[in-house]
Amino acid sequence: MDLEAEERQGLAGFLRQHRKDILSDWEHALHLRHPEPTPNGALLRDHLPDFLDRLADAAEHPRAGGAAQVSQTLTDEDALERLEQGYEPGAVALEYGLLRHSILQCLEH
Repeated sequence: MDLEAEERQGLAGFLRQHRKDILSDWEHALHLRHPEPTPNGALLRDHLPDFLDRLADAAEHPRAGGAAQVSQTLTDEDALERLEQGYEPGAVALEYGLLRHSILQCLEH
């Protein structure tokens, strides 16, 4: 197995292994910024586990263009779906920023 394949396996495994911690940290960070319940809050919590699974799959099995291109496409599609559901662009950006931060926090620990 080449180094790039090992890195893909490592990232995918990390996302799967630490899924619960990433989701918990993300939800806590989101709640700190928006303590009041939001009407779409349950949708966000229900959607993110599937998004993390798809992200891990994309990292593990990139299509043509490489893992970075696939994950960017996945993120773009997800963001467009959220915007079509009526989410504000700032809320979508915040959500992804918090997810990124949660993943990096888990990597750091």
